[in-house]
Amino acid sequence: MPVRVAINGFGRIGRALYRAWFQRHLSAYSGVEIVAVNDVESPEQLAYLLQHDSVYRRFLPHIKYEEQHQQLRVAQYCLPITCHRDIPAEHWAQLGVDWVVDASGAYRAQDRMRLHVASGAKRVLITAPTEAADVTVVAGVNDDQFQNQTYVSAASCTTQAMAAVLQPLLSDRSLSESLSGIESGVESGVEIESVMMTEIHASTLDQPVLDTVHQNPVRGRAGAFNMVPTLTTGDRAIGQVLPELAGKVKGYSMRVPVPNGACLDLTIALSKPVTEEHIKALFQSAAEQPNAILGVTEHPFVSSDVTESNLSAVIDLNHVRVNGRQLQLLAWYDNEWGYVSRVLDFLKAQVVPDPTIEQRPI
Repeated sequence: MPVRVAINGFGRIGRALYRAWFQRHLSAYSGVEIVAVNDVESPEQLAYLLQHDSVYRRFLPHIKYEEQHQQLRVAQYCLPITCHRDIPAEHWAQLGVDWVVDASGAYRAQDRMRLHVASGAKRVLITAPTEAADVTVVAGVNDDQFQNQTYVSAASCTTQAMAAVLQPLLSDRSLSESLSGIESGVESGVEIESVMMTEIHASTLDQPVLDTVHQNPVRGRAGAFNMVPTLTTGDRAIGQVLPELAGKVKGYSMRVPVPNGACLDLTIALSKPVTEEHIKALFQSAAEQPNAILGVTEHPFVSSDVTESNLSAVIDLNHVRVNGRQLQLLAWYDNEWGYVSRVLDFLKAQVVPDPTIEQRPI
């Protein structure tokens, strides 16, 4: 049975989600149907911004807002669009919505999430970290944690990237082969003792064009002219996805004046020494797994090279450094496209195969 999805909040993430789905819904995301959009802004403006994007360029399908029918027409598809600030009763029920992907930023508290369910949605997926969710899931990392809970968080782009990078280290049992000073036959393994993280992140919508007043003074400085240090939720949220790392990750975010793209500079303290060769081979192997969400590259990379990558992170093997028990990594990611790709992967996993159709192995 298909999964019927509504998007609440048609901003950067909501529009990227629709674009990524539209491009691949006949192949990678078959069975996922985006059936409605709600946003408080003008539908005409939203249609324009879906068509014209300064990062992802022009969306090729013809897009038009049909006021008479209150819908966006995207090529041959009709997408109902409404402008409710508070979702009214029965709204999602009337549209037959199974999941609401809330990308508005305004429904992180549980009393707000409940409005979606009260309106008829079966479950809610929040595109942000929130302690009010029943569970936090990063597709491809901790999918088994979803047990039909009602309120699900998809974490943040940074948490997704960090989870993709650190999971192979946590699950690797062959690291002991590269240990120095370990006697033959001694049972041993490597643990992550701590991680220091610098998230180098593109500008976001809450940064001003010119200096202004802000609760955090540096966040009020002009985003186009400054590198701006600020807090990140990634260091705290990672423990919700990989419990082994709870309390072990600390860091901050550095906003830089580019429109898209981000990277993680991670310095990882391990319990025993490793070799650079083994670490590279480990990540190469992880990148070659079916449905991998982690990539590797040996080509020189800059931030624009990762635009529209559907991977959660791409490790630059040119910047892997080992100094005894210290491991330094640089991982690139598209902070919008990679993120919505995991959201779509999660929704795809909720599609129930039709028992009347013969399922053949791929």
